[in-house]
Amino acid sequence: MASTTKDPCHVEEISVAVPWGTIAAKCWNPKSTKIVIGVHGWQDNANTFDRLIPLLPKDIKFICLDLPGHGKSSYYPPGTMYEIQRYIMSLHFFVKGLNLDTFSLMGHSLGGAICCLYSGTFPDKVHELIIVESICAATGNLDKVVSYFAEGINSFVNGDRRTTKYYPTIEAAMERLKLANNSLTDEAARILVERGSRKSEQGYTFARDPVLQQNTLRLTLAMQLEMISRIKAKTLLILADDGIIFKIIDSTSLQQTLNAYKKNTTSFKQVSVPGKHHLHLTDPESISQIIFDFFKDLHTGEVSL
Repeated sequence: MASTTKDPCHVEEISVAVPWGTIAAKCWNPKSTKIVIGVHGWQDNANTFDRLIPLLPKDIKFICLDLPGHGKSSYYPPGTMYEIQRYIMSLHFFVKGLNLDTFSLMGHSLGGAICCLYSGTFPDKVHELIIVESICAATGNLDKVVSYFAEGINSFVNGDRRTTKYYPTIEAAMERLKLANNSLTDEAARILVERGSRKSEQGYTFARDPVLQQNTLRLTLAMQLEMISRIKAKTLLILADDGIIFKIIDSTSLQQTLNAYKKNTTSFKQVSVPGKHHLHLTDPESISQIIFDFFKDLHTGEVSL
């Protein structure tokens, strides 16, 4: 069941009850009937789309959630790892709480991986898929994935401590965020910190669950390729020339993954644009027209090649 509050900017705050608490979200253009769910990246929050969505069609309802352990959403219970499979499950709980049978997805970074793998797991539920600066979840060769399995468990068991660090000012918290994300500008950092921090007598602290920083378990590339190959949604993949994807994935794996996207999608378009990892937030104009035209093609029945 979802609850709703409104603000002066006509962006509604909604909250969906889930077994471990609530998943919070921001809803743009709430009177529209076409729905796109936005999913942010690791340690970001729903504000990541604040500068992009105003540039997109007004006849689309954008519901941008805070993943569990992020923003205003509940943490997972103590002793629970933040794994990609659990995020996919959480997204499924979220859409069930909104009583949605079909919808579209738009994700950045980790959010893009979640949207991708969700679309392959439930191919008949997702109409359109937009992925920004992601291509699939973090992976590795089979022998490395097995090693990560042990390392992830040891890291979690030995380091699962929910400690809190305080910053004297919001600017100090912004600087800490920028130190960990060199693709963020001052404005982008402030936008994320505004939703992703809490103020107390001790100062400002990040709202996200510290357990997020523990290593987690991974899917093999072969498993992800199978899931991607089942995606039916019309798909748009946007990568930044100076982002992280071209730096962390080898050309063979990249081509294998692109081929998997093309296998069953109604249409598939991949574009590379100048910019860094958070280009959707730091320079939304660089991709807004691409996304706008993608939606226009869908409305008119044109096919992207």
